[in-house]
Amino acid sequence: MKKDYSEYKHTDYEKYNIARQSNSYVYYDFFINFASFDPDSKLFSIKVDRVNEDLSMKEAIDEFEELEHSLRDVNPDILSDEDIADDEQNRVEGLEKNKALREHFSAKYNIDWDESDEYFQDLMDEYEIEKEEPLHNVLSGTVINLQIGEGILDFIYADFKTPFKESYGFVSAFDNLIKNSEEKNRFEINEKPEKIYNCNQENVEMFFRYTDSKLFIENIANASLYSAVCPPVFLKENLPVEGLTWYYNYLLTLQNEYKELIEFCFDEDFYPEVMEKIKPAERYYLYKIIHNQPLTIQREEYFSYSRSNPNGKILPIHLSQEDFLSRVMNEYETTEQHKEFQKKYNLSDAVMEVFCRFPISPNTSYKFRNIRKALELEFTKMLEQDIRFRKCKRCGKCFIMKGNYNTNYCDRIAEGETRNCQDIMALENYKKKMADNAAIKIYNKYYKRYSARVKAHTILEDDFKKWKYEAITKRNECMDGKLTEEDFINWMDSCFPNRNRKH
Repeated sequence: MKKDYSEYKHTDYEKYNIARQSNSYVYYDFFINFASFDPDSKLFSIKVDRVNEDLSMKEAIDEFEELEHSLRDVNPDILSDEDIADDEQNRVEGLEKNKALREHFSAKYNIDWDESDEYFQDLMDEYEIEKEEPLHNVLSGTVINLQIGEGILDFIYADFKTPFKESYGFVSAFDNLIKNSEEKNRFEINEKPEKIYNCNQENVEMFFRYTDSKLFIENIANASLYSAVCPPVFLKENLPVEGLTWYYNYLLTLQNEYKELIEFCFDEDFYPEVMEKIKPAERYYLYKIIHNQPLTIQREEYFSYSRSNPNGKILPIHLSQEDFLSRVMNEYETTEQHKEFQKKYNLSDAVMEVFCRFPISPNTSYKFRNIRKALELEFTKMLEQDIRFRKCKRCGKCFIMKGNYNTNYCDRIAEGETRNCQDIMALENYKKKMADNAAIKIYNKYYKRYSARVKAHTILEDDFKKWKYEAITKRNECMDGKLTEEDFINWMDSCFPNRNRKH
């Protein structure tokens, strides 16, 4: 029997999920990223999906175009000289934009570009492509290393509003152009069911939707790290305004939620009489109870092996540096038992030598496909590692407490400034301390008095310079308590008693 949901009432938790998950307008789970954590250094690494680029998708796109030609009689476009020139200009401009974005992200995050560069260069060599093509996402294939907590702070303080306003104006104009042109009929035709022949067709068509969506969301997505590595896909090309609005509200919903969570779970000044002795993990439990949310969060964990990227120092087969070097540096020597083992399990000499000489460690990583899962993953790791936050008493933004270093100010450089809050407040406190210091006031008073007499030629320039050196010494002695204020004043008065003008 067909069901009618027209009067269905959503629960609060259903409403919570609806605002944070894909829908018919926008898809949030397009990129497949992996993160691994090092509990010793409290660092985590993000391996960004590298599949959603023209080079990575080349074989799939070629197969798709063959399908289009054989089943739908669709032929590749024949490009004019003008089209070719436009494509070349777009290629060059795309590479310039890639370069600018690399510089932008490199200035904010610790990014390893080598693996990504090597991967795409290998594809160019394999396909014998001479001209480099720009990436749709400059972070594709990169490894990004962060202190646990940095990703969340970067996201909650990102400015999504400014790029949204810019994009909304552009998308609205595009939307009006569609509605008032012959393109409208084409889009209406496309609303009819599309025949799907295989999974490759679906994958390639989703990739094309992603590359089309990039035009509308690129600046918004690049406002934070997590939005950059989890870009959305608009599912209805004739409704870009709706897709953009859903995406923007999705970002703000998550941003506001985690601002509230950081304050509730980590802020020392949040109901201190109640929360003073309560750990962040316990606070999070209470937060879930208050908001009637499930206490369980699902994380997609993968267990694998690595010779180069183990998680932490404490491993089931952990070796000391001495033992590690002993295995790697010493020559591989075979015994009769080695040979017997090789023969029994059909292992080559090379495989046996690598296994015996080079240690391999268990490696745990986590998959995330959208911003919500990235935030949940990092937040729960923060709770596990007992990461400490404090709210900066200058800018009001939270920062990570590192080690036993106790400070009330962050090392964040605000927009329009050249120094971080720590440096700015250190200078302001120094100036205030100097301004309130009696010895400084006495020194400044007499400095102005005697400087005026130098200009009036009642004190010689050389005598003033000699006095200045001695006065600074006396000032410092007074500041250190070695000279009383009264004695300092008496000394100052005695230096240049009133006398006739020198000729």
